[in-house]
Amino acid sequence: MTRNTMQTAPADLQLACSSAAATKFGGDHASALPVSSAAVDGGKYQIILEAKGQRSTCLIDQAGTVLSLEKV
Repeated sequence: MTRNTMQTAPADLQLACSSAAATKFGGDHASALPVSSAAVDGGKYQIILEAKGQRSTCLIDQAGTVLSLEKV
């Protein structure tokens, strides 16, 4: 079995995206759960969130600044 060695986003950045999604799309941060994350170019992370059956994608930098947040 091969292990995935892709770098995932730190927990604090995942929580920041969850909070931003709750603010932008309504609901509370506990309802927007991260389902996957990966490092992308330039020290940024892409985090996929799911809330109430709807997925969104969050791009965040290492400082915790949400660069984009869109429903998919």
